[in-house]
Amino acid sequence: MKVLSYIVVLVILFLVYIVFVGSTSLYDVITGTIAGAIVSAIATKYLVSNPGKLVDPKRLFYLLKHILVFIRMEISAHIDIVKRIIRGKVNPGIVKIPYDLESDYAVTLVACSITNTPGTYVIDLDTDDRAFYVHWIDVKTLKRDEMRRLVSLDYEKCAKKIFD
Repeated sequence: MKVLSYIVVLVILFLVYIVFVGSTSLYDVITGTIAGAIVSAIATKYLVSNPGKLVDPKRLFYLLKHILVFIRMEISAHIDIVKRIIRGKVNPGIVKIPYDLESDYAVTLVACSITNTPGTYVIDLDTDDRAFYVHWIDVKTLKRDEMRRLVSLDYEKCAKKIFD
Protein backbone atom coordinates (compact mmCIF):
# COMPACT_ATOMS: atom_id res chain seq x y z
CA MET A 1 0.00 0.00 0.00
CA LYS A 2 2.94 2.32 0.63
CA VAL A 3 3.98 2.16 -3.05
CA LEU A 4 0.38 2.75 -4.16
CA SER A 5 0.19 5.84 -1.92
CA TYR A 6 3.42 7.14 -3.39
CA ILE A 7 2.19 6.58 -6.96
CA VAL A 8 -1.20 8.22 -6.34
CA VAL A 9 0.40 11.28 -4.73
CA LEU A 10 2.91 11.43 -7.61
CA VAL A 11 0.10 11.35 -10.20
CA ILE A 12 -1.88 14.05 -8.38
CA LEU A 13 1.20 16.28 -8.08
CA PHE A 14 2.06 15.68 -11.74
CA LEU A 15 -1.45 16.60 -12.87
CA VAL A 16 -1.48 19.75 -10.74
CA TYR A 17 1.90 20.71 -12.22
CA ILE A 18 0.72 20.15 -15.81
CA VAL A 19 -2.48 22.15 -15.20
CA PHE A 20 -0.55 25.07 -13.72
CA VAL A 21 2.16 25.21 -16.39
CA GLY A 22 -0.46 24.73 -19.12
CA SER A 23 1.81 22.62 -21.29
CA THR A 24 2.44 18.97 -22.08
CA SER A 25 5.76 19.49 -23.84
CA LEU A 26 8.41 16.83 -23.26
CA TYR A 27 10.33 19.22 -21.00
CA ASP A 28 7.26 19.90 -18.82
CA VAL A 29 6.32 16.21 -18.61
CA ILE A 30 9.85 15.29 -17.51
CA THR A 31 10.08 18.22 -15.08
CA GLY A 32 6.63 17.48 -13.65
CA THR A 33 7.49 13.82 -13.19
CA ILE A 34 10.81 14.52 -11.47
CA ALA A 35 9.39 17.25 -9.24
CA GLY A 36 6.35 15.08 -8.42
CA ALA A 37 8.57 12.12 -7.59
CA ILE A 38 10.76 14.13 -5.25
CA VAL A 39 7.87 15.83 -3.44
CA SER A 40 5.91 12.57 -3.30
CA ALA A 41 8.88 10.74 -1.76
CA ILE A 42 9.13 13.39 0.94
CA ALA A 43 5.47 14.20 1.56
CA THR A 44 3.47 10.97 1.08
CA LYS A 45 4.00 9.80 4.67
CA TYR A 46 2.61 13.13 5.91
CA LEU A 47 -0.24 13.42 3.41
CA VAL A 48 -1.65 9.89 3.41
CA SER A 49 -2.83 8.31 6.65
CA ASN A 50 -5.22 5.78 5.07
CA PRO A 51 -3.97 4.63 1.63
CA GLY A 52 -7.17 2.71 0.85
CA LYS A 53 -9.08 5.99 0.61
CA LEU A 54 -6.91 7.13 -2.31
CA VAL A 55 -8.30 4.57 -4.73
CA ASP A 56 -11.86 4.25 -3.45
CA PRO A 57 -14.06 4.74 -6.57
CA LYS A 58 -16.84 6.32 -4.50
CA ARG A 59 -14.47 8.99 -3.20
CA LEU A 60 -13.15 9.62 -6.70
CA PHE A 61 -16.75 10.05 -7.92
CA TYR A 62 -17.38 12.67 -5.22
CA LEU A 63 -14.13 14.42 -6.11
CA LEU A 64 -15.39 14.71 -9.69
CA LYS A 65 -18.77 15.87 -8.37
CA HIS A 66 -17.02 18.51 -6.23
CA ILE A 67 -15.20 19.81 -9.31
CA LEU A 68 -18.51 20.07 -11.17
CA VAL A 69 -20.19 21.82 -8.22
CA PHE A 70 -17.26 24.22 -8.07
CA ILE A 71 -17.54 25.00 -11.79
CA ARG A 72 -21.30 25.61 -11.44
CA MET A 73 -20.81 27.88 -8.42
CA GLU A 74 -17.93 29.66 -10.14
CA ILE A 75 -19.96 30.46 -13.26
CA SER A 76 -22.93 31.60 -11.22
CA ALA A 77 -20.74 33.80 -9.01
CA HIS A 78 -19.01 35.39 -12.00
CA ILE A 79 -22.37 36.28 -13.53
CA ASP A 80 -23.49 37.74 -10.20
CA ILE A 81 -20.30 39.81 -9.88
CA VAL A 82 -20.70 41.20 -13.41
CA LYS A 83 -24.28 42.23 -12.57
CA ARG A 84 -23.07 43.93 -9.39
CA ILE A 85 -20.39 45.83 -11.29
CA ILE A 86 -22.95 47.06 -13.81
CA ARG A 87 -25.57 47.96 -11.19
CA GLY A 88 -23.13 49.12 -8.52
CA LYS A 89 -25.18 47.26 -5.94
CA VAL A 90 -23.44 45.40 -3.10
CA ASN A 91 -24.34 44.45 0.45
CA PRO A 92 -20.98 43.30 1.86
CA GLY A 93 -20.40 41.86 5.28
CA ILE A 94 -18.46 39.35 7.32
CA VAL A 95 -20.59 36.40 8.36
CA LYS A 96 -20.02 33.36 10.55
CA ILE A 97 -21.02 30.21 8.68
CA PRO A 98 -21.08 26.88 10.53
CA TYR A 99 -19.68 23.70 9.05
CA ASP A 100 -20.12 20.01 9.81
CA LEU A 101 -16.84 18.39 8.76
CA GLU A 102 -14.43 16.15 10.63
CA SER A 103 -11.26 16.04 8.56
CA ASP A 104 -8.82 18.94 8.29
CA TYR A 105 -8.57 18.08 4.58
CA ALA A 106 -12.33 18.50 4.17
CA VAL A 107 -12.34 21.83 6.02
CA THR A 108 -9.43 23.02 3.88
CA LEU A 109 -11.12 21.95 0.64
CA VAL A 110 -14.33 23.80 1.55
CA ALA A 111 -12.46 26.92 2.72
CA CYS A 112 -10.43 27.02 -0.49
CA SER A 113 -13.53 26.44 -2.61
CA ILE A 114 -15.38 29.30 -0.88
CA THR A 115 -12.37 31.59 -1.28
CA ASN A 116 -11.95 30.73 -4.95
CA THR A 117 -15.60 31.52 -5.67
CA PRO A 118 -15.94 35.20 -6.60
CA GLY A 119 -17.80 37.26 -4.02
CA THR A 120 -16.79 35.15 -1.02
CA TYR A 121 -13.55 34.89 0.90
CA VAL A 122 -12.77 32.88 4.03
CA ILE A 123 -10.92 35.24 6.34
CA ASP A 124 -10.79 33.11 9.47
CA LEU A 125 -11.64 29.69 10.81
CA ASP A 126 -13.07 29.01 14.26
CA THR A 127 -12.35 25.34 14.99
CA ASP A 128 -13.94 25.52 18.45
CA ASP A 129 -17.29 26.70 17.07
CA ARG A 130 -16.72 24.81 13.78
CA ALA A 131 -17.39 27.87 11.64
CA PHE A 132 -15.88 29.87 8.81
CA TYR A 133 -15.75 33.66 8.94
CA VAL A 134 -16.51 34.69 5.38
CA HIS A 135 -16.41 38.08 3.71
CA TRP A 136 -19.47 37.95 1.45
CA ILE A 137 -20.07 40.62 -1.18
CA ASP A 138 -23.84 40.23 -0.98
CA VAL A 139 -25.14 39.17 2.42
CA LYS A 140 -28.58 37.85 1.52
CA THR A 141 -29.52 36.64 5.01
CA LEU A 142 -28.21 36.45 8.57
CA LYS A 143 -29.82 33.08 9.32
CA ARG A 144 -26.96 30.64 9.85
CA ASP A 145 -28.56 27.67 8.09
CA GLU A 146 -29.55 29.78 5.10
CA MET A 147 -26.07 31.34 4.84
CA ARG A 148 -24.55 27.87 4.97
CA ARG A 149 -26.92 26.65 2.24
CA LEU A 150 -26.05 29.57 -0.03
CA VAL A 151 -22.28 29.66 0.52
CA SER A 152 -20.84 26.32 1.61
CA LEU A 153 -23.29 23.44 1.88
CA ASP A 154 -22.81 22.06 -1.65
CA TYR A 155 -19.04 22.06 -1.12
CA GLU A 156 -19.41 20.44 2.30
CA LYS A 157 -21.52 17.57 1.00
CA CYS A 158 -18.82 16.57 -1.47
CA ALA A 159 -15.89 17.20 0.89
CA LYS A 160 -17.51 15.04 3.56
CA LYS A 161 -17.86 12.14 1.10
CA ILE A 162 -14.28 12.55 -0.08
CA PHE A 163 -12.43 12.97 3.23
CA ASP A 164 -14.61 12.15 6.27
